[in-house]
Amino acid sequence: MVKRAGSGYKMRKRSANKAASKAAIIEVAIDLFWENGYNGTSLRDIAEACGFEAANLYNYFRSKEQLLYEAMQEELERFLELLEPVASDSRGAPVERLKRIIEIHVERMLVIGRRYKMMYDSEIRHLSPVHRKRIVALRDYYSELLFNIIEDGKKTGDFAADIDARFVVLIIASIIMRTVFWFSPKGRLSPAEIADMIYKIVLDGIRPRKQEVKARKK
Repeated sequence: MVKRAGSGYKMRKRSANKAASKAAIIEVAIDLFWENGYNGTSLRDIAEACGFEAANLYNYFRSKEQLLYEAMQEELERFLELLEPVASDSRGAPVERLKRIIEIHVERMLVIGRRYKMMYDSEIRHLSPVHRKRIVALRDYYSELLFNIIEDGKKTGDFAADIDARFVVLIIASIIMRTVFWFSPKGRLSPAEIADMIYKIVLDGIRPRKQEVKARKK
């Protein structure tokens, strides 16, 4: 579970069996939301796909909206738990941390696939204002992790001092998010090769210019 100061998130206590059951329901629901859309999927549809009565779902979720929210929350938290150790490793060079963050993000996006892309970008509008705010906060935390790496690189001289770190973060996230629309497991590029190309393109764009390097050496 991602822990952040002031975030309000706490580890939820649950039995192993209940956690496994909730996870299974969430996976079924995500598939149905992807295939039929949020509005086109009912709790009855989800329950039937899970092999039980719709009333049983209320043992785990208060509503369909709650199910959607928990699906988004848990996936984003798992994603951030992968990124945090890399982003917060002060011993790692900014260029290496940036490379690893891009690798993790690309791999996550292309392994999970379009259904989660749809969940975050399209179906978020179905969340209540409170739940939407929490999901946006988790997405903003990803941007914060990446932003800090860029800023560290500006201080060490790995990245140009005059680049706009916020803009760089948006560019990186946008490029990676678009990969799910054209990537094919049968294509000529693997996720690892795609991540490497994105990293090299980004790095080339944010490296210090020759004049800046000369000025720092003086």
